[in-house]
Amino acid sequence: MTAILADMSSKDALAGAVEANMAEQFAYFGRSPRADIDDSPELLRFISGIPIPEYNGMIRARLSPELAPDAVQSRIQAAIASFAELRQPFFWWVGPTSTPSDLGGYLTAAGLVYLGDGPGMAVDLHALDERQPESPGLSIVPVADERTLRDWVEVAGAGYGEPESVRQARYEVHKGLGLAADLALQRYVAYQGSHSVGMSALFLGAGVAGVYEVATAKDARRQGIGAAVTLAPLCRAHELGYHIGVLQASEMGAGVYTRLGFRQVCTFSLYAWEPPI
Repeated sequence: MTAILADMSSKDALAGAVEANMAEQFAYFGRSPRADIDDSPELLRFISGIPIPEYNGMIRARLSPELAPDAVQSRIQAAIASFAELRQPFFWWVGPTSTPSDLGGYLTAAGLVYLGDGPGMAVDLHALDERQPESPGLSIVPVADERTLRDWVEVAGAGYGEPESVRQARYEVHKGLGLAADLALQRYVAYQGSHSVGMSALFLGAGVAGVYEVATAKDARRQGIGAAVTLAPLCRAHELGYHIGVLQASEMGAGVYTRLGFRQVCTFSLYAWEPPI
């Protein structure tokens, strides 16, 4: 088990922890019977069983700088082939420890599309700004049973316009991963009254607490719910003895996290592949 990280002084260490937590979180899906995970020293490939690119892809590429260009392309083509066989769209995350340094150029040459950059961020949980505007009637609870898991899934499904097949796959995969309170992956759902309006997830790995799956229902946005469902897992991680929280943000969402105390420590570049029509 990785020791809990406490030192915020090294930007390189924080950047590595952001990427390592993300990679461990994806590898965790290998516990699902629907998943196909290949975790090698060179690459982590994950096919989760949830048929959207966010849940399928490549991360933590550590190809030797001494590899010839054709060998790098061969590794990339082999990775693509595993998704092409299933006609599964996927994302490739190029993070702060990814090698070779010009990996993005190889990916675009192989047919992937560059989607843009996003910040990897970290926060000292002891200095987390919990003084956020309260949203009237809001309650946030851990997902602990099938009912709350279904509500958690529906926030994502409605917010992203996902078809029922994707919602059901998300439900079945997450149910299979377990809902016990002592697992590395925890989920949170926000309610206004009886209506589920927000969601998030906490993953404890690589010595830090990672926040994922932050989403708010379309009709409940701009009420501080996104900040609230981000804070809930971080506060829980702090209670468990963790010192540092991490996440990957979109450029649009980075401002919310900055106001909570997060700071950028690295950058992720995102590339996408889709099967030919």
